[in-house]
Amino acid sequence: MKLQSILAIAFFAANIGTAAASPTWTWTENGTIESGSDGIGLFGPQGANLTGLSFTKTFTVSVDPLSYLANSNSSEGSWWRYLAGDLNASFSLTLKVNGITISEIVTKPAYSVQLIENGRSTQQSLLDEIGSSNDGRTADGVRVIINDYAETYNPLNPASIKPFVPTLDFGQVITATSGPQTVQSYLYIVANEFTTNERATSVISSNASFILNADAPASSVPEPASIALLGLGFIGINVLRRRKF
Repeated sequence: MKLQSILAIAFFAANIGTAAASPTWTWTENGTIESGSDGIGLFGPQGANLTGLSFTKTFTVSVDPLSYLANSNSSEGSWWRYLAGDLNASFSLTLKVNGITISEIVTKPAYSVQLIENGRSTQQSLLDEIGSSNDGRTADGVRVIINDYAETYNPLNPASIKPFVPTLDFGQVITATSGPQTVQSYLYIVANEFTTNERATSVISSNASFILNADAPASSVPEPASIALLGLGFIGINVLRRRKF
């Protein structure tokens, strides 16, 4: 086999198996539950009061417009940007309360809104804000509702507003703490919805802090099979070299 043919095979192998990584937002929050109850019994006795307990919550959701269905919409102004509508990609949740960690993957998302505003940072308004609202069900029918936002807004004292949203890029890292920003964290998990055995666990806090990590824009990542085929191509090149010399 000629060298050019082997190179062509190697190039083809490297490209047919590439997988596009969908950009996501990952919120990691820490705080104290101001209001909450464990109707499902996820973290102890069913019906236990969760108020006053510390929590850590992480959830990941797509910020790729291509992950939203055709009837969804995205819009952008000079200091705001959002994605809204029916999500065509799963989102995940990890929650730790009382030393117990649970994880849920929503495979049937119903609705999602991702919002970012940097009006104060750009001096175009009195508002810097970032928010995420998500609703959907897991494979076993558990409903998961997540609503979180952080904002700075004080029309009575604009000088006190601390900008914290640098740009309108979904692919950035943003931190917020209660105090300089108003931070709200809301989570609602419902089991056996619309039945006589319906139960819910809720975690609500307005004193949380969070770090929002966004991955890099969508990129092509070679899958293992592609890497293996590419390796075979280079092995073939090496064989040819030995034959020539």
